[in-house]
Amino acid sequence: MVVFEPLDDPLKVLPLPLKLLALLGVNKNPSERFRLYAIYAYLCIALFIPKLCLGYETIPQCFRSIAEGMFSFNTTVTFIMLPLKMNNLEGLLQNLKRFTQIVIINEDYEQILISLNTTIHKFTKFYFIFTNGVVFSITGSTIAGMLYTYYTKDSERSAAFPLVMENRFYWIDSHYNLGHCFVHQALMFFALYILLVMFTAKAGTLFGLIRFCSTVLGIIVLKIERLCQIGSVDQYTAELSEIIELHQLVIKCSRQLQNILMEILLAQFTGCVFIWCFML
Repeated sequence: MVVFEPLDDPLKVLPLPLKLLALLGVNKNPSERFRLYAIYAYLCIALFIPKLCLGYETIPQCFRSIAEGMFSFNTTVTFIMLPLKMNNLEGLLQNLKRFTQIVIINEDYEQILISLNTTIHKFTKFYFIFTNGVVFSITGSTIAGMLYTYYTKDSERSAAFPLVMENRFYWIDSHYNLGHCFVHQALMFFALYILLVMFTAKAGTLFGLIRFCSTVLGIIVLKIERLCQIGSVDQYTAELSEIIELHQLVIKCSRQLQNILMEILLAQFTGCVFIWCFML
């Protein structure tokens, strides 16, 4: 799988998060977004339409389901908005790549960027493993609860099975029929796994970009601090000229990052507020 591939070039900008975005179909070219459109369609059919339109037996089920729906939408909304920001994203990546090519002549700065990329790669990989553990734990405990309910229920009374995602699913009687319940769990597990990959790609990309921009600013500060160690006037002038060029490049990167994150983080914050409202 893409996540477990080794880091072949430690000087590439966000190689693993960008591979995950490509796997999900996030692309500047609309004709190459078919995987992303297929993901949207599946999540709408499997999650959002049932949660919004098919009703609930109890009020607690309704509130739990809406909180789950808001959490799912909070993950999905990034991939609704990010394709609209592809020009900014590609421009930002090109500028960061250009910055890297300029500064790696110095071994110290090269090691800083190698360490940064290695850290981002490990963070994305471990984040994926952690969220896998969460999803498998939720699914496993739900299946254990289903089997416990089935084997301990009174034969004269029907018992409602716990569901990994609380919503009806069209004609499937998932709350009271064990076979239907397993079908529901399988469909929801696939939806959860899609959300897991999206969540990992989102975290790796956004946090990676923020970390990369802060690191290149740190490199500029380091270059300024080292100006006093240069004795030659020509070298000093050349270094100062390079610092000015890099500073202008980083300012452009910061503005592009702001344009990418502004609406996305607003949507994320709003979604988090709604999730807590419905959970409480």
